[in-house]
Amino acid sequence: MPILIRVAKEATNEYDVTSFLSFIECCLDHGLNFSLVIHLYFKASLLIVSYFKRFVYAYWQIVSGR
Repeated sequence: MPILIRVAKEATNEYDVTSFLSFIECCLDHGLNFSLVIHLYFKASLLIVSYFKRFVYAYWQIVSGR
């Protein structure tokens, strides 16, 4: 997953994915409801995939000269 986090950071400056994942780890460490943490982690994963798609699209446009 670290490569996806780096790609997400390159693709956008709107959100610090690493901080969000660290927040989820902190919640687990402090006994937050496990199902809630998994739900949040799933949302973060979708966010990373969304940014990855943006990055790939932007890279493709640069490479193709558009």
